[in-house]
Amino acid sequence: MVSITVTKMKHCIIFCIGLGILLPSCRYHKSPAKHQKELLGKMIFQDENLSNPPGQSCATCHDTGKGFADKDSRIVSEGASQGLFSARNSMSICYTKYVPELYYDAEEETYVGGLFWDGRTPNLQSQAGEPFLNPVEMGNATKADVVKKSKSGKLLSHAAGNLWGTREH
Repeated sequence: MVSITVTKMKHCIIFCIGLGILLPSCRYHKSPAKHQKELLGKMIFQDENLSNPPGQSCATCHDTGKGFADKDSRIVSEGASQGLFSARNSMSICYTKYVPELYYDAEEETYVGGLFWDGRTPNLQSQAGEPFLNPVEMGNATKADVVKKSKSGKLLSHAAGNLWGTREH
């Protein structure tokens, strides 16, 4: 039979009370603006109208159920135009925010960081728009084409307007 002393019981109660006080303060609190930006990002990631021709989104090649990688685990990924394939497959983007900016490590004599298989983009900020303009990915000719498409999508336009306000150009 297990015997619990009064001292052990007191320690257990103090520990549980301490957890009850500390754990709520450890939760990650998002600001409303951060939450709205995340929702907008998800909308853009899944919007099939932002490609040329329409029908391809970021999520088409970076499937959430496959670790944000190519849904068919192909050697090369098909772009927005049927039968048009890139020179490589869609890499997983699960850990993209942790990839360091591209730099040369002299001690290791190699490049480190950067995005895409060939490191052609130094950081996440410069990477975000490239697939929209790549002829074998989403196939838009200009940034203006992407902006026009995003403005024509009522839900996407409304979500962006809530964050930053609306401006006419």
